[in-house]
Amino acid sequence: MKAFQFRLDQALRWRATQLDLEKSRVSLAAQRLQELRAEIEARRAELSDGAGQLSVSGGTGSSLVLWAGFAERARRQIKDLESRATQAEQALSAQLQVVTEANRKVQLLENLKQSEQNKWQAEFNRELEAFAGESYLFRLQSRKRTGA
Repeated sequence: MKAFQFRLDQALRWRATQLDLEKSRVSLAAQRLQELRAEIEARRAELSDGAGQLSVSGGTGSSLVLWAGFAERARRQIKDLESRATQAEQALSAQLQVVTEANRKVQLLENLKQSEQNKWQAEFNRELEAFAGESYLFRLQSRKRTGA
């Protein structure tokens, strides 16, 4: 009997490669989202630290004006970063759906391969059993001929 060979093996390898590619895209999207969140936290910390320093030093008129400009700019940057983070979350969610679909396709082919391999193994075992039975009968007949 021929050795087991899955006829869709090339498709399975291609789907697995596609899955790996999509996983790397998820990783990049997650990393981008994490960077945006870290940037938001850094801006918030700067805003908080600046407010604390201003209250400790007791601001002058010009420092209060500068602080107001800085605080407004920081709030706009935070708002922009939050908007970009929301977009990054949506992109990550969409990419996760793509990975789920790619994984499903790979799993489908792997299940088909396993099913075909099980069928092949059962057929191989039947042929092996038939060969062993024939071999045993041949030896019995051979002994009868030489003994008779």
